[in-house]
Amino acid sequence: MARYNRFYYNTRYVLPVMIGIIVGFALSLLCAPLYDCDYNLEIFDSNSRFSFNRIKKLAQFDDSQSRNEVLQQQKIADDFEPRINLQGKPKHPSKTPGKIFRPRYASIELNIRYKLFIGIISTTRMLSNFSIFLNQTLSPVSKKVTFFVNNAEMNEKLLLETTPPGVNVVNFNDDRDFLLPFHSLKYVIDNYIEEFDWFFFVTDTTFVRPQKLLDLVNHLSMAQDLYMGYIVNKQTIYCSLSSGILFSSSVLLKISSKMDWCTKNSYSEDSTDNIGRCVLHSANLACSNSANVKIDKD
Repeated sequence: MARYNRFYYNTRYVLPVMIGIIVGFALSLLCAPLYDCDYNLEIFDSNSRFSFNRIKKLAQFDDSQSRNEVLQQQKIADDFEPRINLQGKPKHPSKTPGKIFRPRYASIELNIRYKLFIGIISTTRMLSNFSIFLNQTLSPVSKKVTFFVNNAEMNEKLLLETTPPGVNVVNFNDDRDFLLPFHSLKYVIDNYIEEFDWFFFVTDTTFVRPQKLLDLVNHLSMAQDLYMGYIVNKQTIYCSLSSGILFSSSVLLKISSKMDWCTKNSYSEDSTDNIGRCVLHSANLACSNSANVKIDKD
């Protein structure tokens, strides 16, 4: 019994090794028909992945087909390259790509809007006197300060000689002074309606406190149609142009669609009445001295 135990302890590590060798040898004999020194079967593809399809093909080939033919077919399958059939296809695209138009200013493309535009209804006589002082006063609070004049006899060269340096002036070749506010409104709508939120129009004889004006528009809500100013004549509902009129961009867009009606019905000598009549017809608004104010949350 002691001898048996001693033999068991001496062979218990050797026996599994011998069994493994015997099983491995048996498996190698079973797999031997799949290997041949003269026939190089690529069991692994180019990416070192095991290919069951290639083993299956080897198992199915018979004696009537030579090994070289099998290898040739396998090589053709591996070297296959797809080809594009262009026969009958148009050589040129049926639709040419449209030309991409980019806006003139980067602020429009990036949808950058400024807060306040200031337009000053002026005359050529006042340009050389007060325009430079008004421009210096209002420029710090507005990205764009423009003077509008109406003189059919003034050409571009004479306008440049009359205008002080740094002052932006737009001249309309029309002697009908009562249409100057509507020429100015149309010019602003065509060029700046997408860039500014609020538009302030005033005459060149008015004293404006720019910081108060900027504080006002900074606290106004854009979710409203606004025609704001001061009513001088209590018998009317129109904002006085000489006191300044503040428009929201939405109101100017409504005026734009009714501009023809506004110019045809500008029969008053006072621009205040003509503008007020236009706003009343276009936006159904009377002059207001108050507006909805934004509440800033701390």
